[in-house]
Amino acid sequence: MAMASASSLGFARFSYSLILPAMESTLHWDYQKLGTLNTVNAFGYLFGAFTATSYSSKFGAKKTFTFAILSLAVMGVLTGISSNFEILILARTLSGLFGGITFVVGGGLISSTTSHLGSKVAATASGIYYAGAGTGILVSGLAIPPLLSAFGQSSWKLGWIAMGALCFISAALALPQTRRLSEPEHHPKKASLKFPIRGLEPSIITSALFGAGYISFVTFLIAFMTAEGSTGATIAWFWAMLGISAMITGPIWGRALARLKGGIGLAAVLFVATIGTAFPLITKNFLVLMISAFLFGSSIMSVATSYTILAQRNLEQRFVGSAIGVYTTAIAFGQIVGPISVGTLSDSSHGIRLGIVASLAMLLAGTLISLLQKDQIGAKNISVKAAN
Repeated sequence: MAMASASSLGFARFSYSLILPAMESTLHWDYQKLGTLNTVNAFGYLFGAFTATSYSSKFGAKKTFTFAILSLAVMGVLTGISSNFEILILARTLSGLFGGITFVVGGGLISSTTSHLGSKVAATASGIYYAGAGTGILVSGLAIPPLLSAFGQSSWKLGWIAMGALCFISAALALPQTRRLSEPEHHPKKASLKFPIRGLEPSIITSALFGAGYISFVTFLIAFMTAEGSTGATIAWFWAMLGISAMITGPIWGRALARLKGGIGLAAVLFVATIGTAFPLITKNFLVLMISAFLFGSSIMSVATSYTILAQRNLEQRFVGSAIGVYTTAIAFGQIVGPISVGTLSDSSHGIRLGIVASLAMLLAGTLISLLQKDQIGAKNISVKAAN
């Protein structure tokens, strides 16, 4: 089932950064146009994530998951068939939509199956599922650069077809496992999903800045490294380290974040991401770039942990789910605005370096703003077990 996470995030979303430089050199599109493709993907992902439960309720989680993951693979192949901008917009939007549904419904199936097995088992299962995203990043990093090196930049379509093929392989591995999983219980919607936002504004703003900063960095990083003269081997190793870090650092962050009060945990994650973003601007040294990839990769999946713990500490349990939804929406808003804005900056006379600097600035601003987040009166202590 972890391969569903690998497909929806690693193969269908983050791999775009690896293919973007080849598309730019072949199609001669500006960075604003290329950024738009990731903006519509983020919009589709947001819509898919927030409508996934309704589809699951109506058609059943297993049927919804099956349709979504197979459709996601089809969209990957479709992206590699045409160079028409309108068709690519449609393919990237639908890829985001089906990716969001796949990720959310897959997580729901895992949760419903393990919820009665104890918190430790449930947390471990969820951790393995979400770590699949790192696996997808790692595999795409090992596959795409060698493919483009062998067949040339004009072969960018093969990169997308390869990602679509990997999504089909992921579906073949994941779908047989759904037979062993339990359908989630669906409860009638409550009259209100509101929760007391007052006092949590800094962390919500920070989430939006993180979404804009991190997705812009991921989108344009490989194009920047290519422009700066990094070799294909360096880029492949950088991307692989990014994936490995996202896979293995979650439990470490979970234990640390459970002990940090207020917005300090959120600030710590964003600060690490900021440092990881800064290093490629300073040097092309291979070792430093590997450290950069490790630091940035460790933060990708840890922001969700930090704001989940923040919500659990400061809100009644009945409000936690709604709070996580608001944080997720804030991140998605940033993901929608970030790539097209940074792409526009990258088209200026200062080039793509300015876009990377803008990504860093957004992450740094989020780090500083998150320090303004305080625990509310009566905040609960969160155990280390609950954070993992």
